[in-house]
Amino acid sequence: MNAACGFALRKVGFLTVTTKQSAQIADNIHLLRHVEQFVENNYRHPISLDAIAENCNFSKYYFAHCFKKITGLSFFNYLTAYRLQRAVENMKAKDASMTEIAYNCGFGSPRSFNRLFKKQFGITPTEYKNT
Repeated sequence: MNAACGFALRKVGFLTVTTKQSAQIADNIHLLRHVEQFVENNYRHPISLDAIAENCNFSKYYFAHCFKKITGLSFFNYLTAYRLQRAVENMKAKDASMTEIAYNCGFGSPRSFNRLFKKQFGITPTEYKNT
């Protein structure tokens, strides 16, 4: 790739992205893909901040800071949203009880699942499933 082409690829609208910024964006994308893969493979089980940070080779404090800076969400808000989305998919695809869905999606209890679901969607999981 010639220099002019590389420069053109780094332009975003009227904003020119420096090589350093481009490298940071690539690092951020790499981290997010890594986190996404880890969560996809492990969401059914308890995931601590220590575990995800260690998997990414960060301290838990640095990981939490970076994740929040990149996404605008805490890791646990992201994990909860991911689990809730999986629960919705399970409700549509399977005839399982809410308790089974809660545990299969990594929630510690049906009560916490119901509370978080209602907070996110404004209705209970049972109401959602019946609509």
